[in-house]
Amino acid sequence: MKYIKQLAIIITISLIGEILAEILPFTIPASVYGLFVMLLALVTKVLKVEQVKETSDFLMDIMPIMFVPASVGLMVSWGLLKEILVPVLIVSVLGTLIVMIVSGKSVDILMGLTGKKTVATDGISVDGEIIDEGQYEENAIAMKQGGGDVGKETPEQTEKIASTMNREISKDYHVDNEIKEGGNHE
Repeated sequence: MKYIKQLAIIITISLIGEILAEILPFTIPASVYGLFVMLLALVTKVLKVEQVKETSDFLMDIMPIMFVPASVGLMVSWGLLKEILVPVLIVSVLGTLIVMIVSGKSVDILMGLTGKKTVATDGISVDGEIIDEGQYEENAIAMKQGGGDVGKETPEQTEKIASTMNREISKDYHVDNEIKEGGNHE
């Protein structure tokens, strides 16, 4: 039932995007309007991430499948496309680069406005301990304050991270074996 409710919320927001595309005199796709409505709802806390998280994750996981019809369409119209292939490739590469640059700069600006300067995304602390998502930002800030840089650990930090990961893997292995053998894993 939870998934149906989450899907209904997403479809409703998409419908609002479709209505906006019909009403407003701009040539902006309805899906973009829907994304803006979703962003606005999330930012204003009208909608909480938890209310759409699982279904959104599922849709993101199956997104590559959604490109199959478009790829088939390109193959069907290869005769028309091969005449303009070079300009299409140039526009595609340039467009991708522009989107990447603008997205990166937008994140930099937003992080500057919110006071969040860095975010660690590797899930491993400076001390080599595996951490959860809530600790990423604290880890990155601590590393910056200590003169380090996220993703540019010293050899000693890298060694500690590797040993911690091996210890965690080893601990998981022993727990799994004790469970299989019927022993107490605590």
